[in-house]
Amino acid sequence: MDWTTLVATLLGAAIAMSTSLAVEIRKARHDNESEWRRTRREIYAEYLTALTQARWELSGVAANSRLSDADRRAKANEIFARCYQIRHQLELYAPSAVVAPAVTYFRTLRDFRNAIREGLRDGAPNPDPQSEYSRHVSDVKTKFERCRDAMRADINPRGSPPDPSPAPE
Repeated sequence: MDWTTLVATLLGAAIAMSTSLAVEIRKARHDNESEWRRTRREIYAEYLTALTQARWELSGVAANSRLSDADRRAKANEIFARCYQIRHQLELYAPSAVVAPAVTYFRTLRDFRNAIREGLRDGAPNPDPQSEYSRHVSDVKTKFERCRDAMRADINPRGSPPDPSPAPE
């Protein structure tokens, strides 16, 4: 084998190896990004579920006129306590574009909890849409929507899927 053939063979092998390495690097990067997206998707679902469940349970406390003040405060605290752990997980995994609206949603729900602890009632069976309770509920729902939309944009960066049918009130 002459010198030019040897160089050409070695160069060909080096190109083939570098091409294979580049493909493997791209595949590993894609797999890593997919895993991060899957992890965030799971945390986002858990976060929204936990906070939405807390909202519904807090609404139940606000509607229950038979609870004493002490029982109402204790129940509201117990309900909301479950939200802290998932919030901290979200803050570890989510980008700031998601953390900001997620924390705002969390704080708005916490304000709702605090108002219920202090005696806020829902006015059932005939709630007034201008009442403090209705304003709290509306604010919580608005912050939920912003949080959900930020999460959708993060886990589907090429464009969020179309909105599903509207959630029941």
